[in-house]
Amino acid sequence: DGRRTQVIVENTYRTEPDAKFPVRKVREIIKDVLESRLEEERYKPEESNELAKELTEVIKERVKALRVPRYKLVCFVQLGTGKKSEVQVSSQCIWNPDIDTYADFTFRNHHMFAVGIVWGMYYE
Repeated sequence: DGRRTQVIVENTYRTEPDAKFPVRKVREIIKDVLESRLEEERYKPEESNELAKELTEVIKERVKALRVPRYKLVCFVQLGTGKKSEVQVSSQCIWNPDIDTYADFTFRNHHMFAVGIVWGMYYE
């Protein structure tokens, strides 16, 4: 008879996550990585770039292993000398404060400091 059946399909994108970004777990990962790797470490400027990259990669892989769906990750580690130095870290981003968030941890020993941050941004 030549009639066609029209199929209506719902959108498959989501505007809100099924599960929120696990800030506490991510903070524990950052803390564990920085403390275990830097406990006895001394700040060496000539090696700090590679060490920061290594720490960032380890943190990123451990956070990815949590398998939080639809979140994009940005990982950051900053290292510096521990000789009475202070550091202020600031960032700005356009995001949804209800679902996008971050976790951070600051490590210090007598010789150095490290700041680790992971931002989790929901990807629709």
